[in-house]
Amino acid sequence: MSDLENIPQELQQSSTFLPWQYIENGSKRRKVPVSEDGQPVAYNNENALMSFPEIQRICAENSDYSCGISLLEGLEIQVDSEEGYLWCLDFDGFRSPEGKLSEPLLTRIFQAVPGYVEISPSGTGFKYFFVSKRKPTNKLRIKFGASCFSQDYPEIRKYQHSEIEVFSKGLFLALTGAVLDPRFSTLKFVEDTQFNQLLELLEKWAKKSGGPGNEISSTITQSTSRKKPPKNPKKLKEESLELVLSYIDNHDEQIWTDISNALARVYQESGQSYFLKFSSGEYSRKPYPNYDEGECIARYQRALNECESKPEGYRISYIEKLAMEHPKWPDHRLEYEDGLSPSSVIWGPPRLITQSEFNEITRSGYADYEANPTTEGTPYTFLTPNQLRNLPATKWRIKGLFPDKGLGSIYGPPGSGKTFLAFQLTTAVAYGDPFMDIRRFNAPWYMLLLKAPEGLQKE
Repeated sequence: MSDLENIPQELQQSSTFLPWQYIENGSKRRKVPVSEDGQPVAYNNENALMSFPEIQRICAENSDYSCGISLLEGLEIQVDSEEGYLWCLDFDGFRSPEGKLSEPLLTRIFQAVPGYVEISPSGTGFKYFFVSKRKPTNKLRIKFGASCFSQDYPEIRKYQHSEIEVFSKGLFLALTGAVLDPRFSTLKFVEDTQFNQLLELLEKWAKKSGGPGNEISSTITQSTSRKKPPKNPKKLKEESLELVLSYIDNHDEQIWTDISNALARVYQESGQSYFLKFSSGEYSRKPYPNYDEGECIARYQRALNECESKPEGYRISYIEKLAMEHPKWPDHRLEYEDGLSPSSVIWGPPRLITQSEFNEITRSGYADYEANPTTEGTPYTFLTPNQLRNLPATKWRIKGLFPDKGLGSIYGPPGSGKTFLAFQLTTAVAYGDPFMDIRRFNAPWYMLLLKAPEGLQKE
């Protein structure tokens, strides 16, 4: 019988299973969810999700595939008469390769707060599953000091920095069905009071071991100590944000980091789902082969924390700029939230704005427009900064002095020779005469004199 049969029946009823396999990335091996034909996919790719019998079949037919389950944005499970969300505490670095647990306290914890516990794929840890009514949150970490196995196995990094990761949404989890102990083979419902007591116990244990403890303790205890985002930040509506992200390179590591920071500053917690889809390649349709949901969530959580110490930095304008640099960026008007006028900002390839667009801009710019409406046009052509940057090179009538189209000026004190110089310039242009070895182009000319004609003979 396959170990997968040991997975609790409550989990087997789910239809969010998906296969995964290890992918080498330099010196690291990463667990990557894949489709049935072996293509990397996002954890929430609906076309890749399947039932328990299907994942059993695939894993039996291909030994390179292993079983995983997607938590989506929270996986609802019913245990007996109680309904709630699936939670997982991933104990990393708490089990020796021979199967010994690092602390007797672990067994006492699972006896006091029962749940389903299975050995992780690496064999150096285990996952503890239970169901709670607590709403899912982003991934959290409880960091411990070095494990008691660190000296015997110095080459295993997990023993040097053991930790517990708390999962409830936004990623996939590897499942083995290899039960740690027959006493802990059943999925149980955990009351919220027990949940809090368990977290407090683990926090104290982590600090006693020499570790920093809970990485984001304010979040795990349902606190709201994070600083609030700036008032009325410039926010793209969902459709426009997803369009912009689809034209940004999700394979560039520096851009990937910058996007996480920009989304965190503007969208806070709600920006994580956009970041995961961007990272996986769902928007660009260029899947990232080494996509790791856990790593992406950790990066985004770090960005959220840095919002407090680094409130200034990249925001939506930076994301828009990256998208506009794409050679195939469409001429598309972006829409904004928080009362910002979508018609007041026009992005896309350079083009002159229309008269109607200009009227919309001027109307939104004057507070008293409604009281004093006007439909008069304007003799001026207004350009956006992007249009100015992409204007064609200047064509010269006299190189470096007077443009082919535009205004030129000669100025100086009275009697300094301004009119004389103007005659010389216009004559050179009209008749093709030399002018100080400066390149010029012939053209008809007219002179409008705003001075007494008596002085022309002197000139």
